[in-house]
Amino acid sequence: MIALVCVSAALAGPALAGVEWSPLTRADLAAGAGVGLSGTGVAEPDGTVLPPLRAFAGGAVSPGVLLLGSFGLAVDRRVTWSGEDAQGRPMGTVWSRAGIRPGFDARFYPAGPRRERPVSPYLQVGTALTIPVARARSDAWTTAEQADATEYAREDLARIGALTVRGGVGVEHRWSSGISLGAQSLLTLTTRSDGDEDAWATRLLLAADTALVLAFDWPSPP
Repeated sequence: MIALVCVSAALAGPALAGVEWSPLTRADLAAGAGVGLSGTGVAEPDGTVLPPLRAFAGGAVSPGVLLLGSFGLAVDRRVTWSGEDAQGRPMGTVWSRAGIRPGFDARFYPAGPRRERPVSPYLQVGTALTIPVARARSDAWTTAEQADATEYAREDLARIGALTVRGGVGVEHRWSSGISLGAQSLLTLTTRSDGDEDAWATRLLLAADTALVLAFDWPSPP
């Protein structure tokens, strides 16, 4: 979020911050059906790195164009202890998984600057990249066991990583206080890998993401 604030401060126009809320996300649908989850707990389909309530921030780069940024993070770190070594030191096993998801969107107001009217339709396009992290190590494993765990971690890296592009339309009502409330519907296309040691597949998921959007301008208009 610090990076987003710095980006906002560098933009030519006033800053904007807000949240998107998707009442029914792809993770909810996948969990209800019992399919589609990554098995890692930190990938985009799992609903952790991309939760239903998401924050964004940005600002105007021209009178009718906003540049917005977002950031998602999910971490799963598990430590187990399995006795002591010959010197009496505890032996631990650590599994670490994480998804880091920076995203950027451009919002265009075809009717003109949003500050000139209370109701403004807009077009929005964006992209996001889920950067995977997966590691496994243990003081108790043999060399062969460590090699197997490293291979499992590589498979987790493939399951967590994803690239998403999205685009669609929205409309917002803005009050003189600088607070705005709106709704948007974006079509998202996500590509990611899935499988096991026997077979791997690249998945393309096309889905509609409808969200309520609450935002406020800073500084507030005079």
